[in-house]
Amino acid sequence: MTFDNPENRYFKYLLLETLRKLQQIAVVQDTGDEDADLSAEQRFFEALRPEATAMIRRIHSLLRAPFLQDLAAELPNSLFSPVLYRHPAYSAFVQTARLLNSGLSLQGGALRIGVKNIAQLYEYWCFLRLVRLFRESFLLEQQSLVQLRHLRLVIVLAKGQEAAVLFKEAASGKKLCLLYDRMFKGLPTVSQRPDNVIQLASEDRLYILDAKYRLEYEADYAARYGGPGPTVDDINIMHRYRDAIVIPHPLKPGEFQRGIVQGASVLFPFRDEAAYQKHRFFKSLAEVQIGGLPFLPGTTALAESHIRGILKADGYLA
Repeated sequence: MTFDNPENRYFKYLLLETLRKLQQIAVVQDTGDEDADLSAEQRFFEALRPEATAMIRRIHSLLRAPFLQDLAAELPNSLFSPVLYRHPAYSAFVQTARLLNSGLSLQGGALRIGVKNIAQLYEYWCFLRLVRLFRESFLLEQQSLVQLRHLRLVIVLAKGQEAAVLFKEAASGKKLCLLYDRMFKGLPTVSQRPDNVIQLASEDRLYILDAKYRLEYEADYAARYGGPGPTVDDINIMHRYRDAIVIPHPLKPGEFQRGIVQGASVLFPFRDEAAYQKHRFFKSLAEVQIGGLPFLPGTTALAESHIRGILKADGYLA
């Protein structure tokens, strides 16, 4: 009888990997995420540090167990050991260790993701969900979302052109671009920054989707507009975008082309799509291409239908 077998060596290997990552977490002060809420990060790490330290002590105690002390920590040549998957204790431990240690990093370190405001996370989700929608109908030609920084894979939603995804229609070769938080500079008045912009490659037609983690549900508002929905201020901003955003004229220096924004919609968190179809700001989309669309995980049908209608009108979809 011996404890020196591949399963126990792998058991010790996972313990040491978990210990190494907990030691990283116990001393880290911030994630280095440029979009993170620094004060929230500080509170998060202050709350997490005692728990990580306690877990480190428990792992040290486990590593002093007699059956582990003389074992080498070793990643086995094959992880398809029946013991690791069928024995309840080994199986539970391996699954838990993998979940705890999982992270997208080329160097195997702890994945650092900053503590973000829920409204910003909503913006991120809206943009990534739109990327997925476009991917269903078009060929992905170029993207700048996933980047390699210092041997670490990261998801980049940077301000401006950096976070852009270029698509191509297979049959015609027509292109369109989805950008995150593009800044329109050099306007005659002031710069404009909508959150999500669907920009056609011709550079003369735009449709704006502005993610706003806000919902108006006061009784007076519901009675006037037909139920909960986007705020009136946000709808007014959509009108402002359509009127204010212009682009330099390609043939007349110093002049600007107006009317490039074909429409603008607020994406907002609301579940009841059936009820919202009676809302004034949903009906206004068909009338003036200004309004709001509910957009949440599992609640994307109205937004997807509206976007496909835009693409059909512009000749991207049959």
